[in-house]
Amino acid sequence: MIALGILPIVISFALLAAHFLRVSQFALVALCVFFPVLLAIPKRWAARSVQLALIAAAIEWSLTLVLIAQQRIASGLPYTRTVLILAGIVAFTLASVFAFLLPAMRKRYQLN
Repeated sequence: MIALGILPIVISFALLAAHFLRVSQFALVALCVFFPVLLAIPKRWAARSVQLALIAAAIEWSLTLVLIAQQRIASGLPYTRTVLILAGIVAFTLASVFAFLLPAMRKRYQLN
């Protein structure tokens, strides 16, 4: 059951790492690798740190969504599909924050 909680978190950070790798932000890529590894520590602070990082990731995706949509609108290019895809990524990343509400995750990270 822990795997069901950890999997969306790992996917969220992998997507963010790919986003940062695309623009050669290697320090941020390293952070995206670091946070899922932090889940190996079954402590409350580790879980809360990952949750905060996921919220920051959702904010980054939201800013990216707005920036790309503005660029495509200004260029006269279609933007609806891009906005829907990025909105889905924002929603998935935010949903990953709630993985810590699963009973197995709450127990492992002492979140009771």
